Amino acid sequence: TRYVVEQSFGILHRKFRYSPASYFGVEKVTAQCRLKAICLNLLKAANRLSVPVAA
Repeated sequence: TRYVVEQSFGILHRKFRYSPASYFGVEKVTAQCRLKAICLNLLKAANRLSVPVAA
């Protein structure tokens, strides 16, 4: 089950340039993490629906 979690972090790093923090302040860092998580979930949903995604 660990590889499933590691795949998610790998996708975040490769496709969405997930890095330690780009901003200062808890609110901005939290917003950045949540937006990238939303992007990842949308990508996974598009892949399950087999919709072509422009990369």
